[in-house]
Amino acid sequence: MKKTSKCPKCGGTKIIVGARIRGDSNYGENKLTAGVFANPDALVFKDTRTTTVSPWICSGCGYVELYADNPRGIDLL
Repeated sequence: MKKTSKCPKCGGTKIIVGARIRGDSNYGENKLTAGVFANPDALVFKDTRTTTVSPWICSGCGYVELYADNPRGIDLL
């Protein structure tokens, strides 16, 4: 949806960008977050890397795709 501006489910072109999702209010934000541990085997300092996630919503059928706002920030490679 992000690249084509078209819903992959119904083909609609009315896409809502910038909607807010209420999720866990981690870090004082009212946004959904995704994260990974750079060092998952550590007992204490796991080096958590997170990014907020934004929805793209088809106003025709309600299909939703989520995109990481900063995917490079959680890339471990």
